[in-house]
Amino acid sequence: MKKEPTTERIIVENSQSDQESFVNYLMHVATYKYSLTYVAGKKVLDYGCGSGYGTALISSVCLQIVGVDISSEAINRAETNFNAPNLSYRQVEKAEKAPLPFPDSSFDVVLSFQVIEHVEDVDAYLREIERVLAPDGFVLIATPDRSSRLFSFQKPWNMWHLREYTPSQLHDVLAIYFSGVKVLQTGGRQDVLAVELRRTKRLRWLLLPVTLPFIPEIIRRNALRFIKFMNYNLSRRFRAGAPIRPDFDESAFSISDREEYSVDLLAVAVKKSLQS
Repeated sequence: MKKEPTTERIIVENSQSDQESFVNYLMHVATYKYSLTYVAGKKVLDYGCGSGYGTALISSVCLQIVGVDISSEAINRAETNFNAPNLSYRQVEKAEKAPLPFPDSSFDVVLSFQVIEHVEDVDAYLREIERVLAPDGFVLIATPDRSSRLFSFQKPWNMWHLREYTPSQLHDVLAIYFSGVKVLQTGGRQDVLAVELRRTKRLRWLLLPVTLPFIPEIIRRNALRFIKFMNYNLSRRFRAGAPIRPDFDESAFSISDREEYSVDLLAVAVKKSLQS
């Protein structure tokens, strides 16, 4: 039996099954490519590497890069499909269960893309990033932009997301542990962004009844799980067999502090000095 995908972990070979999946994949690629100027010649930790495609994408410019993930399935897939002499992978525990298996100040740069929204104990997660980051090292954290996905009062309609952030909320939580926090936005070509904005608007309204603030968390999660299961099986029945042939790539996206429409956030910050 084919396992229902979580959609929380990008699998490259599935990314062209439909336009929405492809746009989502390219958003991730654009984020990794944005990080190239930070990781060049550095020791890098990719905290939440998933299937490893992004870790491998930037590995050629890194001095050394380690991809870690809590999923053994993700690490196995990464090790099978994406390798380089300076690249390694390692399964880790959740931040609230165990520290990262690295000494203090091990990395010049820590990347953590599409992870913070899943984390139960955000303080433990950020403390570990701060601990393994060398003095004056950079951390880059990407996460969905709540402002374009949810009503202000709404819980996440993604069943795996515990919380989502506005730019100011992301800034404030990172400023506790890091200095010089800058929160950027992912925007780009309007016709490409429209694919993602239509998707999130549709889900915001359709799933509102089970994502209202007074809905108990167990009901939200179970209701969303059931809806996703039904949608997955229906979409399999009616999905066209041929892959899409898109006429755009990751260059359709831009990351800056002045995007007209934003689908993702990318925070860049520095490890606080001992004097601060």
